[in-house]
Order: sequence, then C-alpha cells, then structure tokens
Amino acid sequence: MAGFFAVIWAEEVAGMRHDARATGFLLLFILGGAVVTSVVFPRRTWCRHICPLGGVASLCSTSALVELRPTVDICAAKCKGHSCYKGDQGVDGCPMFNHVMFMDSNQHCALCMNCVRACPNGSPQLNLRPPARELWAGLSARPEVGRFVAFLMGLLVGQILIQYWERQPYGPLSRLLNERRFVFVTGVLALSAALPLLSLWLATRRLRRSPDPAIAAQFWRKVAAWAPLVTAGFVCYQLSFALGLDSLQATLGYQPLDSGATRSVSFSLLSVAWFGVLSAGLAVTAGVLWKLRQVREGDEQKRWVGEGP
Repeated sequence: MAGFFAVIWAEEVAGMRHDARATGFLLLFILGGAVVTSVVFPRRTWCRHICPLGGVASLCSTSALVELRPTVDICAAKCKGHSCYKGDQGVDGCPMFNHVMFMDSNQHCALCMNCVRACPNGSPQLNLRPPARELWAGLSARPEVGRFVAFLMGLLVGQILIQYWERQPYGPLSRLLNERRFVFVTGVLALSAALPLLSLWLATRRLRRSPDPAIAAQFWRKVAAWAPLVTAGFVCYQLSFALGLDSLQATLGYQPLDSGATRSVSFSLLSVAWFGVLSAGLAVTAGVLWKLRQVREGDEQKRWVGEGP
C-alpha cells in the first residue's frame, strides 16, 4: 500500500500526465528496481513481492474470466519431478514461485504458461470461470486483501477529486490546487487513503470480541468483494486520459411516423464506456456478495443440523 501510494502521489504532485520528463524518471526508477532485484534475487521477486503496480495487478486479476488451475488427482498421483516449479531442460520453472498443485488464486500468476509446457502429465489447465469466483471461494478472507481494497477505493476517490478540481478553472479549491499543489495533493491523497483504513480498524475492533473466527472471515470476504468495482473504477479513471476519446461523439437518428422531420440524439463515447465498465464492475461485485450470502446461509444450515438432536 505504501509503495502504490508513493507512485500515485508522485504522479499527481509532479503532474506526470503533462510532463514527459517526470514520467520518464518514474519509469526509470521502476525499471531500475526491477533490474537490481533480478540481479540479487531469483526469478520475478520484484513482481511477486516488491512492485506496488504488481500488487494492484494481482488484486485486479481476481476479477478475471480465466484461471490457471491444477488437476489435483494428477499432481498427487503422477508428479515426481515438480517440473512446474523447477522447470526442465527446455522450459524454466514458474517465475512467480508457484507450484501448480497449490494454485487456488490468480493473484500470483502471470499466465506465462511455463507450467503448462513443463508439466509432463498435463495437469495445469487454463479454464473459463464466472468472474471473480475466487473472491467467494478462495483466499479473499485474508485481512490484507480487504485492507488493500479499501485503500484503493479511497485513493481512487482522491484522484477523481483532484482531476475534477484540475478541470474547474474557478473555485477556492481549484486555486489552492494551482498555488499549493504539493501540500494540497499530499493532504487530499493522504486523507482519502486513511479514512477507509480507519473505518476498517474501527469495524474490526468489534470482530475481535467475537469467539467465532468465521465471522471475521465473512467480514473480510465482504470487503474484498468490492475489488471488481474498484478495478472498474480505475479503468474508467484511466479512460478519461485516453487520447481523443473524450472528443468522440456518436449520433443516433430516427424519424417519427407522424412527422417527416428527422431527429437525432448525440452522446459521448467516453460516457458510454464509463457506463459499461462501471455497470460490469457493479454487477460482478453484487454477484460476489450474493454468493457470499448463499455460502453463509449454507454454513449456518449445516451448523444448525450438526447441533440438532
């Protein structure tokens, strides 16, 4: 979280979208970290453990339509050389330090397909799945995943506010942004990132009093369920800066039966893209929350049956 906050803070303070030199410095810094880490440590240690952009990408990957998963029976019965992890003479082992048999999340998989090529038994399979399935069936109950989702949601709100004030030439906050950009941007981003984390901390104080660990796990799954909507929000935010997209217009014309005049309706393609992406993210998040409710009701029913006479 600290690393990603530093990247976003540097982008906003330096105005990198309007300064190619500042953008180049950031890219050189990231490239330098990747090169140094690859010299000192094996495989993609930078991507798996250090790079903040990799952490965001791993969280967004939980909403994907595809997944790489093992055939567990084949791994348990036939695997002897662990080729998916170690590699063989022609293919390197997994660069993200994964063993296919224990893959139950997209978060640390780059879909390089090394394991598919290296496994002599054909265990790894690339499958289609319902979007974000692992958010109700995988590792999403971990508190760090929920905190990261809340942090990104707050940071996204801060970025949207800064973008809005940049495009508004008048107003006290817009003038403050132009005159005291460093202090103003730092304060807005810090506050927007801290408030969701503070809210989670206050909420988890009640969870600590509960003796049932399943309640805490269910809470963190519900928080992580917002990851698809957060992913959609970041996609929409970046679409705002796509070159020329905000100026493209679509016009639909129609002619009423009772009139000879042709009427037309114009709308921005950027608005259509926003609506489509946000609707998809909201639908996936709602689906995950619904599945979590079903899982909770099923667990409660099993517990009730187990405690019966």
